[in-house]
Amino acid sequence: MGIFLDIILIAIILINIIICYKKGLVKLAVGLIAVFIAIICAIIFYKPVSNIIIKNTEIDEEIKNTIINTLTTNNEKDNEQKDDGIMKYMQSYVDDAMNKTKNEIVLEAANVVSEKVINICVFLAIFIVVRVLAMLLTILADAIMSLPILKQFNKAGGVLYGGIKSLVIIYLILAIIFVITYITGNTVISEAISKSYITKIFYNNNIILNFIFKK
Repeated sequence: MGIFLDIILIAIILINIIICYKKGLVKLAVGLIAVFIAIICAIIFYKPVSNIIIKNTEIDEEIKNTIINTLTTNNEKDNEQKDDGIMKYMQSYVDDAMNKTKNEIVLEAANVVSEKVINICVFLAIFIVVRVLAMLLTILADAIMSLPILKQFNKAGGVLYGGIKSLVIIYLILAIIFVITYITGNTVISEAISKSYITKIFYNNNIILNFIFKK
């Protein structure tokens, strides 16, 4: 499964480079500018929008409850099949003290993670919306493409653009996977990524996630 993910990642890079090579730089340059504009807008507005969502909706509470339920369920599974008899009573005193501490830790972790999950979702949403709106500017690129002086730069520039675009796509996909993993508690995909060679490097060094979690 890990190798399969690496193959998909490499395919994304190669396909983007080939497509962008054929299209050329001039038309794609507008798209690249649109990407940067979308990133800048997302960086500027994701925190204020996240705060509005947290203050005016119950989304953060729902995420928090999901995280708490997931962690609590895992903890209950760990506590199954205890010994009977006197050891059971002795263990109960220890468990009571430990559970109080665990509950506090779980609550604090749920608060932090729920806020970060909303931050990531808002960041991605703003990026996508601005990106779609900015893509309308690519219509003007068709007229620019007719200029002879720019044709010689199209192919080489297209390859460079394709590489950058593929990295953005990969980081966004992996950021979405990260969010889904924390919301659902399903670690199937993240475990598959950990067994890969290339994909896990991008996953563990995701620029988008690193930026948000260092805040």
